[in-house]
Amino acid sequence: MRIGPIRFERHPIFLAPMEDVSDPPFRILCKRFGADLLYTEFISTGGLVHEAEDSLKKLEFSPQERPIAIQIFGGDLEQVRAAVQLVERADPDIIDINFGCPVKKVVRQDAGAANLRDPEKMLRLTEAVIEAARDFQAGEIFDDITVMVLRREDDGPVEAHRGPPVRSAGR
Repeated sequence: MRIGPIRFERHPIFLAPMEDVSDPPFRILCKRFGADLLYTEFISTGGLVHEAEDSLKKLEFSPQERPIAIQIFGGDLEQVRAAVQLVERADPDIIDINFGCPVKKVVRQDAGAANLRDPEKMLRLTEAVIEAARDFQAGEIFDDITVMVLRREDDGPVEAHRGPPVRSAGR
């Protein structure tokens, strides 16, 4: 398996981005016990843009945590673009966009699972992340951007033609 230039063994173990759990000490412990890819707690793009101390602190990680993904969530295109610049300065291996969190305080911000109602918006947000990362990388393609989408069993069958075309974003 491969994400951008990062290669993983056949059955990699990824630490999920868990709010109030995936902090640096926990991530380091998970790495010691075999996690192949670590995720930060998810970070609000609004919190980053407004320089909220808690949000900025979640960007911090140590070299021993690599490879590491920083997961962001947001629904405002301009905030997402601006936040990616801050995320890029932290120099993660992967930027992950959360389109799956169903928690009310996230959905009320038109973020997380709220975006599942509008696949075209998901595409625009994904493109905004790719473009902002590309701008930060001085035109180089940053191909280490992933998207997290969660779905419940009672959501019914998945139809490929109904899914967001995020795979084509930035190509």
